[in-house]
Amino acid sequence: MEGGFAPFSFRTKSGKLSGFEVALAKDVAKQLKLKPVFVQTKFDSLISGLDTKKYDVVYNDMSITSERQKAYTFGREYLFTKSVLITKKGV
Repeated sequence: MEGGFAPFSFRTKSGKLSGFEVALAKDVAKQLKLKPVFVQTKFDSLISGLDTKKYDVVYNDMSITSERQKAYTFGREYLFTKSVLITKKGV
């Protein structure tokens, strides 16, 4: 995970990795009776790290594209956002 995008994954003041995606990864690992090892990396490196087996799964907000679907298995979507443009009234 990237680890720099609160509230999804971020470092607390004490340096501990925290956030929704961290909690989700821990819960899934617990159900599978595994111990998660988190690898924090830049967003642009997430896919290449998966390809080179640096880690087994990516927990990070990532759009599903047709190109990515050809090579990777995606879990269920858990984030639905809508972008909007905000301006001052009268502008």
